Amino acid sequence: MQDTIPFDQKKSDEFHKDRWNRKWGLGLYFSAFHELGTHLNVVIGFQKKGEHKKWYIAPHALHDGRSAIERISFENKYNLKIPALKLRPIKSKVKAVFSLLRSEKKIKHNFVNQKPFSKSTKSEIYQFSVPFRQGNNSILINSIAKVMMKYFLANIESKWMIPVKLNNKEGLNASYLALIINKDDSVQKTQDSLRQILKSGKHWSLYMLSKVGIFIGKPVILKATQSHTNQKQSAWAGSISHLGNLGQTNLEEITVIAPVRWHRPLGAALYQLNNNVNIVLTKHESLPHADMAMLADEIQKLYLNASHK
Repeated sequence: MQDTIPFDQKKSDEFHKDRWNRKWGLGLYFSAFHELGTHLNVVIGFQKKGEHKKWYIAPHALHDGRSAIERISFENKYNLKIPALKLRPIKSKVKAVFSLLRSEKKIKHNFVNQKPFSKSTKSEIYQFSVPFRQGNNSILINSIAKVMMKYFLANIESKWMIPVKLNNKEGLNASYLALIINKDDSVQKTQDSLRQILKSGKHWSLYMLSKVGIFIGKPVILKATQSHTNQKQSAWAGSISHLGNLGQTNLEEITVIAPVRWHRPLGAALYQLNNNVNIVLTKHESLPHADMAMLADEIQKLYLNASHK
């Protein structure tokens, strides 16, 4: 990767000077990681035809992936016309709150030959694209999880963080779902699980809980983050982010890197661009070297041959 170019420079400078200011909202949870020495950033590459790719960077505390793409496009006149996401509004706050009371299955992930803990966020990435298919979200999540488990995990099931965009405003405006996938799960099982979790409103309840943490401030956020990073095994296999449709563009390529760290060492970013679905796989440096092109080929085969049965 070439040298990175800062974007949203003014806010980035403000953030680094005063990371615990409540105006950063959900970004305070990333402030805790910064305080503990793990610097999580949004890194995205834009490439015009016939030119080298330019890499842009800003603290993840300021932007989710989709917001970052729009900001970079605006500042650098890439003229992306990104269709607005069709969002799922909260239907019942009471139901969302009660979803927190349901116990969630805990999984201790056994990564094969993972190196000892480090604060590094260095990673290896690989990008490829596949044709658009109806229901591609569930098919790709299922395919990616299965292939990643095959090469990096000794578990028969794994838990994945699935970010969920809450609104179309600029900034960090996302919650997440916890999706458990078994190595033998069908695409239909993955699709049903996603629908059930979305319907439960759990991502909204987690968002409301995070607002409580923001109100209390640094002590509770930092303590919770430190407790998480002190764990000897990861509660997450990784994250799979679906950024939706980024529209049509004359750009050669956009590369969105899913941030990884020791306790969440696998990642994938998915987005539709110019009628294809782009996938960027990310692997933390603590995991053994792998032939990422071979992994991509296996994911593509599963995706193209998958049915919803």
